[in-house]
Amino acid sequence: MQNGGGRILFVEDDADLRELMMMGLQGEGFTVSGYGSGAEAVAAIRRERFDVALLDIDLPDTRGDYLMRRLRSIAPGLFVILVSGSAPVDIGISAVEDEADSFLTKPYKLAEIMWLLQRSLRTGSRKSEALH
Repeated sequence: MQNGGGRILFVEDDADLRELMMMGLQGEGFTVSGYGSGAEAVAAIRRERFDVALLDIDLPDTRGDYLMRRLRSIAPGLFVILVSGSAPVDIGISAVEDEADSFLTKPYKLAEIMWLLQRSLRTGSRKSEALH
């Protein structure tokens, strides 16, 4: 079933997970650009428009919550989903309270990401949600 249509900026330093999720999201009709670092993501958002950013909190060159703020300084309406497998939950909660639209813990399922992406694209809103 083709549900997508939005442009996704996916930042994950685990190359295998990044490729797997990109394939899944592309299979659902999304246009996905994947990167392994915050610096690459900043360069990408300066070149292209994205509807949603899916950001790992633990990146080699920055934390995802810091990257979120940097990306939003360039693209203020960007919907942001933060993801973490190892960061303390309080970082995710704090990020959602401050500015993130959603927070997921790993492992997560494609269906969870799809729900958040569809919600963000359908409503165009940036209302905070947390899953897990």
